[in-house]
Amino acid sequence: MAYAYRSRSCRVCEVHEERKETVSAHDCCRNWKGTSKGMEPDMAVEMTHKLNDSGCQIKVLHADNDSTTTSRLKVHFEDLEKKDDLNHVKKGFSKKLYELSKKYKELKHPDVIPYLVRCFMYKSLPGGKCLSNDALTSELRELVQQYNRRAESLQNMGSTQANENFNQIVGSKCPKARSYGGSSSFNSRLSAAVLQKNEGYTWLSMVNEASELSPGQFTMKVGETMNKKLERQRENQKTQTFKKRRIEKKKNRKLNEIEVESK
Repeated sequence: MAYAYRSRSCRVCEVHEERKETVSAHDCCRNWKGTSKGMEPDMAVEMTHKLNDSGCQIKVLHADNDSTTTSRLKVHFEDLEKKDDLNHVKKGFSKKLYELSKKYKELKHPDVIPYLVRCFMYKSLPGGKCLSNDALTSELRELVQQYNRRAESLQNMGSTQANENFNQIVGSKCPKARSYGGSSSFNSRLSAAVLQKNEGYTWLSMVNEASELSPGQFTMKVGETMNKKLERQRENQKTQTFKKRRIEKKKNRKLNEIEVESK
């Protein structure tokens, strides 16, 4: 839909500045002078304006609880409605429960917190016994009240999972272990991630063909094979068996952690 980038560094500029030389004409990738924390809100405003100018009216924003980004967008789009993201709410709720588990042993059992987070009736508390700690009850009520106070933003929650997936693709093109922010290749790598997200693994052959070059028969064949593999993985992830297995693996990891901590 839209993408943007911010970079505070440019290797060419930095080399000339260090030598106190006049910076020659080049493809400069430095486009930000503020703090790193201000990058995300600025990009959000830019992309929302781009979409709005192209005729795509945005009524609702699904995002994490970054108040800075939301407040900046509200200045430009007063009628924009903010809704929470399902995954971030689950993670936030789960994180607070794990913090409480340091004080209350009742929450240390590997089945208790997943039960409270998922709230599905197919899985009961360990041994079918209720929790019976008055102090824990009081803290759980306060925790739930925090979510009650912003119940409006929790209704009809969306998901930023597609965005997280895109960030992972960007990470494969621009690994954090290496600094590409000061390189002119940074924007090209980001564009490659956008193409892979939208077109799949055959994007390189499509770029070659659009540039009147050979799409590459071997490249096309590899890309199509990887696309089919990805499609099979997506279909498998929708199955009940896969989801149950994922929950079971998470439970086993937690048990192993408890065992190691005890040792």
